[in-house]
Amino acid sequence: MLWIGLTGGIASGKSTVAQILREEGVSVIDADLLARQVVRPGSLGYKEVCEAFGSDILDKNGEIDRRKLGQEVFTSPQKKALLESILHPKIEELRELEKKKLEQQGVFWAFYDVPLLFEKKMEPLFEAILVVYAKKDQQIERLKKKGFSEQEALQRIQNQMRLEDKILKTKYVIDNTGDFKALRKNTLMVLRELEKLFKAP
Repeated sequence: MLWIGLTGGIASGKSTVAQILREEGVSVIDADLLARQVVRPGSLGYKEVCEAFGSDILDKNGEIDRRKLGQEVFTSPQKKALLESILHPKIEELRELEKKKLEQQGVFWAFYDVPLLFEKKMEPLFEAILVVYAKKDQQIERLKKKGFSEQEALQRIQNQMRLEDKILKTKYVIDNTGDFKALRKNTLMVLRELEKLFKAP
């Protein structure tokens, strides 16, 4: 099974591209979804995160509030490293399980939607890598619509590698500086290019 990376920056449109790919019948594994699964109440990840960061990061239902946890770790490289040391091995384990399931089903290829692909030096895992590109001011506006302040939005963007640097690392860039119609067209164009390259059935 071919393993294709899908990445970008926060609020660059990765999830929308993943949805377009799914509508085209492509299997997509979502790293953010795996990250949520590994900290479900009652899980080992949940217990370890609560022990490391205390009960202030929980919402009224006792679940981990990702926004509160983000505020806690994005200002401290040490806390960020601690959180990653708890989550990443568990996410990798789940990812391999999901991947194995698809392989057993005889799937031709699968895309892995992962925000920190380059930051975590995951390039060798993939046959090809797609980067979803948007301008910084577009990322900020999208985050503000989700309830983040401008400062919080900037902080999250600055915690990742610049999108301008990411697009230099791949041949396959999906431009998301326009509307949804343009994004869909750009996504399908790159998908058709990959289908030709890998001789997809």
